[in-house]
Amino acid sequence: MERKLPEISLDGTIFFYDVSFAELRQKDEPLNTISVYDLTNMGTHYEGKFSPVHKCLSEYGENTILIKVPQMVEADAEGIAIKYNLEIKEVPKLDRDLRCPEILFQDRIKGILPHVTIGEDDYTVDWRLKEIRLTNEPWRSISLRDLDMDRTGHKYLFFYHLPSKTKIELPETITELPSDVVLVTLPFELHIDPVAVARENGLDERTFINFYPLQKQVEVPTYPLSVTGIPKLIEENKMQQKQSNGIKNKL
Repeated sequence: MERKLPEISLDGTIFFYDVSFAELRQKDEPLNTISVYDLTNMGTHYEGKFSPVHKCLSEYGENTILIKVPQMVEADAEGIAIKYNLEIKEVPKLDRDLRCPEILFQDRIKGILPHVTIGEDDYTVDWRLKEIRLTNEPWRSISLRDLDMDRTGHKYLFFYHLPSKTKIELPETITELPSDVVLVTLPFELHIDPVAVARENGLDERTFINFYPLQKQVEVPTYPLSVTGIPKLIEENKMQQKQSNGIKNKL
């Protein structure tokens, strides 16, 4: 059964507090997220300026308000224990004291690559080649080089056809919702392989692992097309098509 995430209200807007990706995710608009790492860590909590109108962090504007967000260890100790491979009693009192599990770090150093799941499909992450590969069919891969990112820069976005296990492109002229297609929001590289990112940048392999710990398995969030801009695009295309047909009938 899927674990229930804690919720937090930001000036009346409800966000899920998802410590697995260190983010706040708007409950009724799940593609709108706020990274905990974009907030200022005050030691006992996080702070940031929030726009109640746009429901995002904003340093400017007369209507911005100061928000205070609890530490991840306080908001969801169970989630942190899962993420850091700890017993509940081992979870520290402050986020700054969190440490990546040494056994997972040593496995990664030995060459064991991270894994993510999309739906029921297991993928091996190879950041060196900028791709994820179906673990059971490694010749089938999805390149990460040309993917769009969300506005925060923390997630790669692409459409995924579940039965064929493939990334697909939707035409701009789309007029019907395709079946069995979801939007994948793949966390950016630090979340899925901080060791490879450190190596790529000539840094010590431990540079990022406490903020972005290695995890045994990352379950990638997927969303139905109904929460994306695709339904609106379809309505616009249908309207345009109807108007075009009307003009043709008059000729």
